[in-house]
Amino acid sequence: PPRPRLFVSGPEQAWARTLLTAPAERAGLPLVVLHPWGSTQKHTVDLAFWESLVRRWRGRARFWQVGVEGHQPIAGCDGWFLGPRKVRAARNLFAILDQADGFIGVDSGPMHAARAFDVPSVVLTAVGPTSQVFESRRNHPYFLRGNFRNAFLYAENHHLEVDLLSVDQLRAQADRQLEERLARRR
Repeated sequence: PPRPRLFVSGPEQAWARTLLTAPAERAGLPLVVLHPWGSTQKHTVDLAFWESLVRRWRGRARFWQVGVEGHQPIAGCDGWFLGPRKVRAARNLFAILDQADGFIGVDSGPMHAARAFDVPSVVLTAVGPTSQVFESRRNHPYFLRGNFRNAFLYAENHHLEVDLLSVDQLRAQADRQLEERLARRR
């Protein structure tokens, strides 16, 4: 707390609904936005992890990847919004996240936008046990300790600490958390 706030206009919402329109056979599935790479956390997990997540869940969710030009697209996604690094593209990203049922990604800008729209999120981190990060933050505010890098993780998100898990454990936990987060959104 406090949760960040973002607002999108009616035309921005309409743009996102049009962009995210699914074919009839996928229309009833929840929309999960993926953001695998950001400037805060680069390559937290590899492309194979993301592609395997999409393959395993493709029958139960629609996936859209967001990011910027130059990010590697994840095969199997229903769509990609890899926009330019411009203010207008940020507004488009906000409109997409406003429509999302779930978010999976790294600690980066889209994570904050998902939180602003109260989208249930699973955040992959490489910062060590987040319980220690939150405990430290409660006892010593980040601006007093110089802990800027971990200052903006949200306790409301579920965090998977990648460095502490095997690939199989990470996949199993990501699957379980995705199931729980999507169930909450329904």
